[in-house]
Amino acid sequence: MGLMAGCGNQEAAETTAPVETEPAIDYSKYYGPWNYDVVAKAKEDGKLHYYFMSNEGVIINPAEVDSTKYQWGDCCLIVFPNGQTMMIDSGFYEFRQVLYGNLQQMGIKELDYLVITHPHSDHQGGAIGTPKVTSDFLDICKVKQVYHVAFNNPESEADELVKNVCAQKNVPTQFLEQGDSF
Repeated sequence: MGLMAGCGNQEAAETTAPVETEPAIDYSKYYGPWNYDVVAKAKEDGKLHYYFMSNEGVIINPAEVDSTKYQWGDCCLIVFPNGQTMMIDSGFYEFRQVLYGNLQQMGIKELDYLVITHPHSDHQGGAIGTPKVTSDFLDICKVKQVYHVAFNNPESEADELVKNVCAQKNVPTQFLEQGDSF
């Protein structure tokens, strides 16, 4: 039994209403096979390492399955021989928990670069979010620089979302256009 109180001078009322909770989702079944410090490995062997983390086939909520939604969405982590890290895209918003888990298994606590190849939810949703919901990725994983390819309309809703989210988190953002290099 619990106690409920509202505003005003009313006394607390006793209640026995059950509390509904969502079942816990085991995201670890979608984690990749990596369970080692990928930065140390790249520095040690002096080679470029990449880890493809597609969210294809990851079904977070089977009750809300849209058969096309789970066929798209990419994410690739690149670790350079000098230890710098670059993540290209981040999959759907719903993929963010899997993304966090994969990065933790790889020993990644921060990214030097996040590159969003284009402003579609299956590429920026995991790290940035969608117009309806902002991802908490930038609160959990420090990102030093975001590069984003602007949509056809530089003032598109997706571009504004990237600008606003990065500004709120104090993450430098550069919008790339044809001919730019970095």
